[in-house]
Amino acid sequence: MSELNLISFCGNDCSSCPRYLGTQANDTEMLQQLAELWFRVGFRDKILSANEMQCNGCTKDSSCRYKINDCKHRGDKKNCGECDFYPCDKISIAFEKANIYRISCKSKCTDNELFIMEKTFFNKQNTLNSIYKSYCEEELR
Repeated sequence: MSELNLISFCGNDCSSCPRYLGTQANDTEMLQQLAELWFRVGFRDKILSANEMQCNGCTKDSSCRYKINDCKHRGDKKNCGECDFYPCDKISIAFEKANIYRISCKSKCTDNELFIMEKTFFNKQNTLNSIYKSYCEEELR
């Protein structure tokens, strides 16, 4: 992949994502542990193999749990924070689901797992809000 945006459309931070990091390091043990975690917290309905967990980062062509990749406004934007229509109903649903997972993970994760999940997946609204603020300031210049 030549140009990877490390903040996905929905605001996930690929640079701290254990799935992305495990793939880049070719660390099958890390990916397998993550598959077990994702099953435990409800991200998946079965434990995937390490091979199935591989991810090289979110792109416009990646599968998206929130169906944001098929947004009619995505154009050449790197993520939703660069969109004139931010926040929209679609991204708001992603924020709501992330908050539901955050609550669920508190009782199913170790402190370290929760820290990583928070940094990678559950901070998406703050991440995109920050990008949107910068985007708007840039547009005003």
